[in-house]
Amino acid sequence: MLGLVLLDLLYNLFVGGIPLEITELKGLQGLFLSNNMLTGEIPVRIGNLTYLQVIDLSGNGLSGSIPLNIVGCFQLLELKLNNNNLSGAIQPEFDALDSLKVLDISNNMFSGEIPLTLAGCKSLEVVDMSFNNLAGEVNESILKWSNIRFLSLARNNFNGIIPSWKNCDEIVVFVNVLKNKDLGFNYKLLSSIRIDLSDNSLYGEMPDGLFRLQGLEYLNLSHNYVMGQILKSLESLWNLKTLDLSYNFLTGKILANMSRFSGDFSGNPELCVEFSGEGCRGLRALGSDTLKKVDLHYIRALEMLTGIVFQRLPLISAVKHQLRIRTIYESNLMEYDVDKH
Repeated sequence: MLGLVLLDLLYNLFVGGIPLEITELKGLQGLFLSNNMLTGEIPVRIGNLTYLQVIDLSGNGLSGSIPLNIVGCFQLLELKLNNNNLSGAIQPEFDALDSLKVLDISNNMFSGEIPLTLAGCKSLEVVDMSFNNLAGEVNESILKWSNIRFLSLARNNFNGIIPSWKNCDEIVVFVNVLKNKDLGFNYKLLSSIRIDLSDNSLYGEMPDGLFRLQGLEYLNLSHNYVMGQILKSLESLWNLKTLDLSYNFLTGKILANMSRFSGDFSGNPELCVEFSGEGCRGLRALGSDTLKKVDLHYIRALEMLTGIVFQRLPLISAVKHQLRIRTIYESNLMEYDVDKH
């Protein structure tokens, strides 16, 4: 067993803690234990596995923090700890993992700020920290990973000004591999830019730097405090397919050419839509029937897209005075009836 290179035990019913004997497999390069029922903490001695390139412990019930000793896995390319009960802060020493390409810690209970030292992980291509309790400002230096292909910080407690993306012209493509079912030693990258900063407390005007990312295909800034008007430079984003600016404080007109992509602008009462011969009518005045049509069109558009995981994007409409909150998660529609809860 000492010569074992790959240990793949994913999608079983294993329970209990991660056996310490695994940390004695010195030649191990790939550790796949995802989607079991493992509990307890990640063994501190995992850092002894210096040849490890992939650690996938996602979809279990692991608790505690990420052991600092994990930086001993200096050849690590992928670290996937999503969908557990992990907590604590992201250690600033993680910048020692300078070969790391994929970091997925989504759907846990991590707290604190993103350490600035993480900007030193210059090989990062995929970063998913969504659905945690992270807070503080999103520092510009974090967004200068020159190889970044997908970034999701959705559903956290970030505050401060929305990052400007002023110096991110070198960012060409992002990729969404949140599900990661085919992510192993070989994984395919999608050539599209996708950014999700939804459900935080970010404020300020829409950053013009975002709209210099010509490959931008999906942008979600919903449920923040975005102010000001929708920038005219948005018209130059010909690859844009989905835009969610709902539940902010935007003002002015919705641009005429926005019908070419799927958008959600609900929850911005000061926004208006230009109608031929009728002037600009506010979203409030459009009525529930119009909102319903917009929502259904949006849902169809999302279902047509592939390679994307939509992380609980809320679509709210009033139908017959009954509020229903529709949620999309992996293209499955769920309904929450407020009157029944």
